[in-house]
Amino acid sequence: MIHQVDFTCEFLEEIDPILYVSKIYAYRVIADHRDQYSEAFSDEFGPLFAWGILELWQGVGDIWIVFDKRIQTTRHLRQMIRLAKKGMKTVEGLGFVRVQGQAKVNCGTERLAHSMGFETEAVHRNYGLGGKGDFAMYTRFF
Repeated sequence: MIHQVDFTCEFLEEIDPILYVSKIYAYRVIADHRDQYSEAFSDEFGPLFAWGILELWQGVGDIWIVFDKRIQTTRHLRQMIRLAKKGMKTVEGLGFVRVQGQAKVNCGTERLAHSMGFETEAVHRNYGLGGKGDFAMYTRFF
């Protein structure tokens, strides 16, 4: 069963991410001590995923998420989607007008983003680490 835990560096150290760049971004969030809202979730075997939102400026937030490879099981995906939908209600309650996030193209994120009410706004060419990989910009308006 998935349960909420504290979002810490120790939590991130245990994650085997689907995309390593998402783990780097999450570490930067902690290191920068930026104002944010975040949640982390584990099961009996350890960390599964964490997400958060950084306020870029009033009304606009940058949302991020990091998944452990174990989240790819159907059992975990269904629970994660339910928790993500609950998270979107939290984001709306924080007063954001626009929320955006980036994810690598063709890694399965598009379907999840669209199910959460996000639209594909743009594709950033050669946006990944070292200028490798295309990333999509997803946005949602409240």
